Amino acid sequence: MAIAAMSMQSIVWSYLTRMLQGDGNNTTHDGMMKVLIMDEETVRMVSTVASQRDVLRLGVYLTERLDAPSTAQVLSQGTGAMSQQMSAVYFVRPTKDAIRRIRLELKAPRFGRYAVYFSNVVSDMRLQDLAEADVYERIREVKEVCMDFVALDGHHFYIPLANPWMSFAPLHLDFGASSDMVDRITQGIASVMLSMRHRFQIRYQRSSDLANRVAGSLHQLTYQDQRELYDFGSHRDGPVLLLLDRTLDPVTPLLSQWTYQAMIHEILGMKDNIVRCPGSSEEDGRYVVSSLHDAFFKDNMYLNFGDVGMAVKNLVDTVSADHTNVRAFNSIDDIAEFVERLPDATQQQGITAKHVGIMSALSKEVEERSLMTVSGVEQDVCCQSSNPSSHYESILHIVQDPRMNAHDKARLVLLYAFRYDDEAPQQASSLFGAIEQSGIDPLLLDTIRYVRKLWSVQSKELDLFSDKTLTSRFANLAKQHLKGVENVYTQHKPALVPLIEKASKGRLPVSEYPFALQHKDDAQQQQKSSTLIIVCIIGGSTYEEAKAVAEMNSGELSGGVQVILGSTGVQNSHSFLQDLGQVRRLEMYSHSR
Repeated sequence: MAIAAMSMQSIVWSYLTRMLQGDGNNTTHDGMMKVLIMDEETVRMVSTVASQRDVLRLGVYLTERLDAPSTAQVLSQGTGAMSQQMSAVYFVRPTKDAIRRIRLELKAPRFGRYAVYFSNVVSDMRLQDLAEADVYERIREVKEVCMDFVALDGHHFYIPLANPWMSFAPLHLDFGASSDMVDRITQGIASVMLSMRHRFQIRYQRSSDLANRVAGSLHQLTYQDQRELYDFGSHRDGPVLLLLDRTLDPVTPLLSQWTYQAMIHEILGMKDNIVRCPGSSEEDGRYVVSSLHDAFFKDNMYLNFGDVGMAVKNLVDTVSADHTNVRAFNSIDDIAEFVERLPDATQQQGITAKHVGIMSALSKEVEERSLMTVSGVEQDVCCQSSNPSSHYESILHIVQDPRMNAHDKARLVLLYAFRYDDEAPQQASSLFGAIEQSGIDPLLLDTIRYVRKLWSVQSKELDLFSDKTLTSRFANLAKQHLKGVENVYTQHKPALVPLIEKASKGRLPVSEYPFALQHKDDAQQQQKSSTLIIVCIIGGSTYEEAKAVAEMNSGELSGGVQVILGSTGVQNSHSFLQDLGQVRRLEMYSHSR
């Protein structure tokens, strides 16, 4: 059976339209105005796929948070007759708290009808609690829609965690919190399987205790406890779920980024496709950057910084073509000044203003932080032949420069330690001493020391820089001499790329990436190629990895293989170090008790 290409965003949109409009035979709402009520997590699930305009077109008159007072509550108090003509649509996670809040609502119902949709499988006991509370018989429909994840792009999703940093903590440090996290990851990935109507072969990174735990939990749920629910028939090209740990590749989250989407996240920060931009023309200082709702972003999200700058200039030229006051633009600041004076803010002009504002903010950071200098050294350390003395001098020069950003110094010192702690430990330690002398924040210094210690053992086993085996050194040297390198600042390739290539061809080593609770047939299964692969990184993915997956899916490069990238969040260098800093403080607190 061939597996058709799937988009995570289209899956969510399909479920959303069915919830709000029905499937043609549904009379739940009967044309009534709808109030959409969501919890904190389901708001995120919907917001990355549907704009406010989209939701309005689906007949939603008001939206409301499950845990917050709303306009709808005011309406029901002031004009009860009006609210009784409305239909409430609950879209919530199947949690104890959500059921409790819906039960309270049903005791004094504000609306004429109710439909309740759960983002995942709900237990019979909780359904019974809900049924007992519906004494006025207002509930017309209860369904499980199985979209318990946030779709960032067609090929990229994540599972929200209450405490994302726990994915880096040893399981024994807080066993209760770790167990809750494993359950949440299991539920999220299981909902992806249900929404795709595939039960995946589950493989995991053997060196990760957490990946092992999640793999076992998923296998128990999908192959044993609820086997029938997840049985969608067999597939010749058996889809594969590969569970990885962020610890497999700590380098990628630490690097400067030079493609548009990744650069926005690294420099400005982006959450659920929303970026807060200094000097934004929006009232709340936020811009939405989504490939679904912004054609310019979709076309340019994987281009490098210089090419995006030219594309923005062309966009401005197009918008300004109808105006007589056209002049040459020599800098991003010139463009920003022109856009601010544009009359009649049409949608196209709004998009133009957004991207000019973002590029202006990015350009300012690049210049003030000398990011091209920093990035050049990063790429040399990560991608060039071993040269500890030269790399030491380059990093030391930056660390001792008081004009350079402390966070950028910390990233460089860590990258040097990752690569040369075995080969040049004294020079690595010297850099840590130099960064301490530079006046770095004590918490940041403590964090990078902790990270160095954390990876000192693991880096001996991992080939982070493709220089520990004869084969990897040869491949790295060959790559350096190939023609057609796009950009010296984007030489680095994430570690997951070769893993995906091996998995698609059925060549992923079972010794390093075993099957969950292996069966007698697994030896044969692992030899099969696969045309659908989900790679889920526990600890967070990056937009550099999302770009790599998009390129693998595109055109002739895909070879008929579709890859979907999942994770427990999207990391940049700031969030990555912040998460590890949290773990460090938790360990210190645990040891002090």
